[in-house]
Amino acid sequence: MAVSNINNHFMFPLADINEILEFFNEMWPEANYTKTDFTNPQPERMQQLYVSFLSDIVHINMDALTNLSGLENNMSYPEVHANSVPLLMLSLSMNKTARIIGLKSFDMMDLIKPKPKRTMNILSAMMNFIRFVLDRNDKFDAVLEETERASQKNDDLRKEVDDQKKRINAFKISKAEQEPEKEELSKAIGEMNVLIAERKKEELDLTKGAVHVERSLEEGCRKNAQLKLHLAEEVEKNEAILVVQSPERLKSVQEQLQQLLQNLQVEKETR
Repeated sequence: MAVSNINNHFMFPLADINEILEFFNEMWPEANYTKTDFTNPQPERMQQLYVSFLSDIVHINMDALTNLSGLENNMSYPEVHANSVPLLMLSLSMNKTARIIGLKSFDMMDLIKPKPKRTMNILSAMMNFIRFVLDRNDKFDAVLEETERASQKNDDLRKEVDDQKKRINAFKISKAEQEPEKEELSKAIGEMNVLIAERKKEELDLTKGAVHVERSLEEGCRKNAQLKLHLAEEVEKNEAILVVQSPERLKSVQEQLQQLLQNLQVEKETR
């Protein structure tokens, strides 16, 4: 494939007629181009192709450029220029685009009296630029898709962080709300422990008291038994004395017995 060196700054491959025909029919199938359209280019067909190129690839609004509503006040006879103004705007737009796509120039003659060889050069430059744009678009779309995925992931992570913050705040609020209940419960448990300790102390004191009472009862029973034994001994002793002793002695013995009974009564009350 030959390379067209239109100027020192831009170079592009010079396509043959078959490649150009196939490419532009793929781009704009509704135009239904034929070889004759390019080997013997006609102004109307070329103008329409350039308009499609500027609109779809360069993204120039040709309708706005060819609208005469803003120029009517500056024209004596606007209707006379109804056809020339759109053609002039198309020429200017293609001329500004020429250097971008690798052409040295583009003028009105390329629209009203296109030459086959020059038209092939222009179409080769356009085809090369369109391929470049489409390739960049594919890469841009891939980058855009990856960026959107990363952005979505970032949004998901941000949402997850926000949800976690909400959960933490809710937990803090719940903990703060439960703190008084926790303090009351802790206080109640402390009071219950104190009460339990007091009850244990009372039980211990009662146990000690019961042991003391039991020991006192045992001691009382022991002393009672001793008194009974002593009384029996005294009675037996005094009975023997009553037989042989004088009345004075008898009275003395009776007083002793009376005192012994009183001591026994006092001992009983003390228990």
